[in-house]
Amino acid sequence: MTKIGYDQVKPNIATEGSAISQSSNEEEKQKIDTAIGAANIASQRAENVHMRQNGAVPTFQNSTAVVSPVSSILPIEQTPPPTVSSTTPDNHKADLIGYDNQIDILKKAQADYASANETEEERKKREKREKSKRVIAAVGDGIRALSNLYFTSQYAPNMYNPDDTQLAKVDARQEKLKAEREANRDKYLNYSLRIGDLENDRAKTVREMEAQAERLRLAREKADREQEEHKWLADLQPDKKREQTAKADAADSVAKTKKVEADNADAIQKAKLNTEKERGKTERTKQAVNNATANLRGAQVVESGAKAANERAGAAAHYAAARASDRSNVSEFSAYDSKGREHKFRTKDAADAYAKQHGTFKEENKTEKTTTTSKVRGRTSSRVSTKSSSGGGYSQKPPQKKSTGVKWK
Repeated sequence: MTKIGYDQVKPNIATEGSAISQSSNEEEKQKIDTAIGAANIASQRAENVHMRQNGAVPTFQNSTAVVSPVSSILPIEQTPPPTVSSTTPDNHKADLIGYDNQIDILKKAQADYASANETEEERKKREKREKSKRVIAAVGDGIRALSNLYFTSQYAPNMYNPDDTQLAKVDARQEKLKAEREANRDKYLNYSLRIGDLENDRAKTVREMEAQAERLRLAREKADREQEEHKWLADLQPDKKREQTAKADAADSVAKTKKVEADNADAIQKAKLNTEKERGKTERTKQAVNNATANLRGAQVVESGAKAANERAGAAAHYAAARASDRSNVSEFSAYDSKGREHKFRTKDAADAYAKQHGTFKEENKTEKTTTTSKVRGRTSSRVSTKSSSGGGYSQKPPQKKSTGVKWK
């Protein structure tokens, strides 16, 4: 923060025709310099207090405070500066009192030249007054010239002086007032610019203070996190030690198991081979038993078929002999019970019913195939339907059970 005096804020314009005297300028300069000097001292003290609180060390060179920021002393992570709010935080008011005092002084000095900022209505009224004064002055000059002409025609001396007119005086006064307005406007503008610069510097200082406070806060939080992390690591050391011990024990157990397996690899391999051999023998035995059973069933089926054929042939021969002798046999139909004993019946229906009751009836199915040809969209398709119907049957003697000599396990 630099000192701002009257020489830096006064306008650099021509003061020709100004109504402010040299003595009033000197008094105003002394007042402003005194107030700004006091504001600078208070601001410097507040800054030194703030820097000491944040850990920075102020050094003085030629009455100018040089602050060593904390960021150059402590290694702090670089973070983007935070957004500064429109309102000043309470903890920075004491640090910004120098800026506030200077801005207040400049605003008070600026208020003396506020009249230079005319509104549109005020400007029109002023121009109307100036025009009226010029018209009145011109009319007066005309009357004066006419009167001088009249008296001159009466042989009076010519008293008319074209340089000494009311219009010239009015124009000179208006030019003087215009120069004063422009000078005041320039002063007002210069004060406005200086106030704007101070407000910008003040906002920049606030941002820097908040950024520095944010960096300090982040550094403290990082240190706290690191300290807490170290504490957690210290607390986890017993668990890590137990985990490493468990891993070592597991690895030792695996190594011992592999050693035992390696030592007994031959015995284990022999046992596996013996097991596979026994399994192969068992499978071959089962296969032999299954083959014998299948052969037995095939022989039984062949025997049953031959016996049924013999019975059908005997029945046919019997029927033929009966027809040949032209005699009537009362019980000419036979049926077998479940034990293979034959029974005689007068009708075939009675014999079939008895055979069905004892499970010795064998049905004969009749199959009819029908082929249907159809033509759809130029394509010919054939469909074959099969229909099965019962074609009667006969009583078949059940096969006798025989011993195979195979012991079932």
